[in-house]
Amino acid sequence: MGGVVAGAAALGARTGGRSAVFQAALAGFGAHGVGHLAQAALFRGYTPGVATAPLVVLPYSVWAWRRLRASGVPVRPGYGGVLALPLVLAGVHALAHTLVNRRQKDGRERGRGVAAWRGRRTGRQ
Repeated sequence: MGGVVAGAAALGARTGGRSAVFQAALAGFGAHGVGHLAQAALFRGYTPGVATAPLVVLPYSVWAWRRLRASGVPVRPGYGGVLALPLVLAGVHALAHTLVNRRQKDGRERGRGVAAWRGRRTGRQ
């Protein structure tokens, strides 16, 4: 996911924030922050990302949108980024799953997958 955000940020820097891809990614980034908070509320406790969403993701998103508007950059609605977010998340998770499974098959990460974690958590090995 860091690569996606970095690529969009590079486009934003190169175009002074005018890039449609940057603005779509910015909208998706903000939406994903809201998603982390909603997930924590739904599960009534800590979930991954709940600490960084209000401290990093949402403040950056609000700051960036305000900065674009103050600079006179035409701001497009971020529907594309919000709609693309599930596809980007699915792609990133699929890539991560493939990389983790490849390492486990090679024997380099034996016993460190989700199954091993679940076994330790329940007391089974």
